[in-house]
Amino acid sequence: MADAMTFGELMRSLMREQGLSLRGLARKAHCNHGHLSKISRDQCAPSEDYAKHLDKILKANGRLSALVPKKAKVTYKQGAESNAWTVAPISDSGQLRAARDMGIMEAFRAADRQIGGGRLYPTVVNYLNTAIGPRLFGGTDDYSDRTVFACAGAMTEMAGWMAYDGGRGTIARQHFERSLKLASAGNDFQLKAQIYASMSHLYLHMGKPDRAIQLAQTGQVVLKRNPVPSLSARLLAMEARGLADHNEPTACMKALVRAERTLSKESANTISPWLSPFDEASLASEAARSMLRTSQLPNAETRARMVIRMRSETHTRSRAFGQLLLVAALIAQDELEEACIEAARVLSVADSLSSSLVVEQLQAIRESLLPHRSFAPVAMFLDKAHDPLRGWMPTYRTHLT
Repeated sequence: MADAMTFGELMRSLMREQGLSLRGLARKAHCNHGHLSKISRDQCAPSEDYAKHLDKILKANGRLSALVPKKAKVTYKQGAESNAWTVAPISDSGQLRAARDMGIMEAFRAADRQIGGGRLYPTVVNYLNTAIGPRLFGGTDDYSDRTVFACAGAMTEMAGWMAYDGGRGTIARQHFERSLKLASAGNDFQLKAQIYASMSHLYLHMGKPDRAIQLAQTGQVVLKRNPVPSLSARLLAMEARGLADHNEPTACMKALVRAERTLSKESANTISPWLSPFDEASLASEAARSMLRTSQLPNAETRARMVIRMRSETHTRSRAFGQLLLVAALIAQDELEEACIEAARVLSVADSLSSSLVVEQLQAIRESLLPHRSFAPVAMFLDKAHDPLRGWMPTYRTHLT
């Protein structure tokens, strides 16, 4: 009976009724094929909104969304004395802790996409210390000890990304190093490989491409034990960026082509529920960065526009990064008017993102535009950006002219 089916089983049944393949459903629903594939095999749970969207596409009359368990919500409470992000508890005490942790992690990810990691970081660390940490050493749990360690590893990696987004590079590196040990204790090789990709990204930002390439290649070796195409593609993209920083355009493009081919494949293995999504837009963003570094400007512009087109308003931060990539490509091609229009759009959402990386890139754009301030659109943008950047970055004062 349908009401005894899992979400994935019912979803596949509805697809068969309508003669839809996974790729066909992905196109019709404007969803990522890889993510749909995981959901159809019950390897990850969809959000309530995602389930309602599939309900409409598959004409399920609410049967799919009814199978999605209640999940924790991350909410912002504003008071007279303090402002804080809180994790609302799940009312159904019969839920497994594993499902609860996955739900909370998904809630953190959704909030992070909208408002950046700067504001969320203390809440994630608090959840690690109070809800996850005590279960690592003794006590009882609803699921295996190994899974608890994998969960802790994934949450710690997330804290690392939020610290990185908040401009705390040293703390981010410490989180990533700890998360690698926790993933090893959890025997989750896919998560380990993902953390190597995260560390590679961090070292690229630190200007250490040799170390970044080494970490990306180590991740690829680790992943051979339990391959996942999307994660392999991510590691190849990190390697490509390191090669771009080394000014090796041919080797960089070979790695990017391999990444694109790998991403199009379906996974033959069970995928860890703790992996972050890496899709076509993610790869386009990394490719754009590599192409900017190797002066392939028209190609970089094309990839940046792809990111903007594929990232909806619910992915505010990644969309902003795509816009910033486009601005950089346009400035390098002397398309200053369009560059200023796009930069102004990012400026309008930057305050809500609490992302030092976005502000840092806006500052870099401002500096690259200063030599062109005699051009009216540039002068207008510089004037508009002046006061916000002064407020966001105390060190920015020393760069003002």
